[in-house]
Amino acid sequence: MKRVNRWVAEHLASVLAAMALFWVLNIVIFATLFFQRPHTIQQWLLFFVSIWFQGISLPVLALVSNLQGDRMERIQRETHDTVMA
Repeated sequence: MKRVNRWVAEHLASVLAAMALFWVLNIVIFATLFFQRPHTIQQWLLFFVSIWFQGISLPVLALVSNLQGDRMERIQRETHDTVMA
């Protein structure tokens, strides 16, 4: 069971960190405007903050986190190689 959970978590993390998901979410979110459009300024603000911004935040934050992790791994590898030399 642990192996299955790890496999699901790794694949899900990979999908959630993809910029393709960012673009798919943008298309889906803005497509909803064809069915129901906000009418007042408050409704537009709520749409952009609570729906659009929160919807696209996950893939962007996950991608940035992965990039930062890759950067730290590279720095640690360089430090290790320098110390060992």
